Amino acid sequence: MNKRKAQIWVETVIYTLVGIAIIAVALAIITPKINEFRDKAVIEQTINSLKAIDSRIDSVVSGGNGNVRIVEFRMKKGEFYVDKEKETIYYVLKESRSVYSEPGEKVNFGRIEIMTEKEEGSKNHKVSLTLNYSSFDIDFSSEEENPWKIFESTTPYKLRFENAGLNEEEKIKVLFDVVSG
Repeated sequence: MNKRKAQIWVETVIYTLVGIAIIAVALAIITPKINEFRDKAVIEQTINSLKAIDSRIDSVVSGGNGNVRIVEFRMKKGEFYVDKEKETIYYVLKESRSVYSEPGEKVNFGRIEIMTEKEEGSKNHKVSLTLNYSSFDIDFSSEEENPWKIFESTTPYKLRFENAGLNEEEKIKVLFDVVSG
């Protein structure tokens, strides 16, 4: 009787270990896919946010001198920049598990330029989303370092865009500022 109880316990332990091993293998296979889909969702949400920003900037420009628009922008992952020298607004997601476009090839999605690059020594990629405003003069309302960076945050930023009229080069000057965040 004692040998039978010992055998039952040994079988229970072996079955438990096999079950745990199967769960571990399943998680090892599924987790990278979950992370890839998560990164793809972040990129798609950022594209939608950049489209909203682009729409507000177009509205500010067409509205005339003194026109102001505010847009909420939530960023949980990545880096968001406004570069007044290059007249661009861009977003970078480093260590992305998602290959959003053909690596090394620029793809246009409306006014948004999408670029996926392979990161050196890694299986991950860097995805860049860029809005180019070379026809405008992008500037900051206050003295900020260029390029101006918005950091990851759980609360949304309120980005303010203002049409400041024509500059010396006869380009419309669009002032950028963060109201809150």
